[in-house]
Amino acid sequence: MKSTFKILFYARKNQVNKSGEVGIMIRVSVNGENTQFSSKLQIHQESWDPKRKMAIGRSTKANLINSTLDDIRASLTSYYREIERFESHVTPEKVRNAFLGITENKQMLIEVFKQHNEELIKRIGKGITIRSVDKYELSRKRLSCFIQYQYNINDIALNEIKYNFITQYETYLLSTCGYKVNTSAKYLLQLKHIITLAFNNGWIHADPFKKLQTAF
Repeated sequence: MKSTFKILFYARKNQVNKSGEVGIMIRVSVNGENTQFSSKLQIHQESWDPKRKMAIGRSTKANLINSTLDDIRASLTSYYREIERFESHVTPEKVRNAFLGITENKQMLIEVFKQHNEELIKRIGKGITIRSVDKYELSRKRLSCFIQYQYNINDIALNEIKYNFITQYETYLLSTCGYKVNTSAKYLLQLKHIITLAFNNGWIHADPFKKLQTAF
């Protein structure tokens, strides 16, 4: 489901600096949830248009403020679209953090699956067969199709995976793909292997990992 996304600029009237200026704040809203943070811009209160959410006039400072606000809006929108593309759930905090450069150590499921399969290829003839690699590669492609089908995104962050992701994938395998129970179970077992690998590498915390294990 597509999120509702809004950006609002407003003057923080209750905090005036020594120059008589107030800060211009940014409010980012996603699906009714919002977060506020500073734009680092200052303006005299009488120079701010509260209805148009911009500086009044065409002075050099007013033009600079309005131009900067336009840039901020464009950047926030770009970050929002990027998060919406790759993650199943967008929050205002994620958009804010991306804009402010606050990054997370985030690993993506399909990317980890791909790396796993590349490592298997290196081990062909050393306890690993080409057939085993082909099975995991088919499993990766099937999982990728499911993520696109279910969430309309190309990949999903490991920390975004919840209990119902596993059950929805099982339903997809049984109903949409038309696989038998045994075949579906093999795909789920391979997914479990990848999630366990991610946990062992510290990409999934213990509590979420335990909850995911109960879904298999």
